[in-house]
Amino acid sequence: MHKIVQKLTQLDAAVIEHLGFEEIKITENQATVTLTVKPHMVNSRGYCHGGLIYALADHALAYAAMSSNWAGVTVSAQIVYERPAKLGEILLATAEIRPAKGRVVNGHGTVTNTAGER
Repeated sequence: MHKIVQKLTQLDAAVIEHLGFEEIKITENQATVTLTVKPHMVNSRGYCHGGLIYALADHALAYAAMSSNWAGVTVSAQIVYERPAKLGEILLATAEIRPAKGRVVNGHGTVTNTAGER
């Protein structure tokens, strides 16, 4: 793992624990972060809060960027929720980045459950 990614995981340890992110896999330009939806993560409808799903995706994108030593912040993001995540589901955020021009990278990520459903 690159030094910058090691440093990021150390600095993010409290956030990772607080948000419940469980497993982080990082390869060149790619990252996967997992989360099991627990009772304190669901909203009044019994579904995982959308903000937490977004944070999961954003975290995976950050690690994918950092895997190539791209240090930065999210400038713009768009998310489409195709179905609710339910209590007990394991979510996998998978992200990939592609360098663009200058200091900009483009990232693409998906969040699915273990059955591959988005």
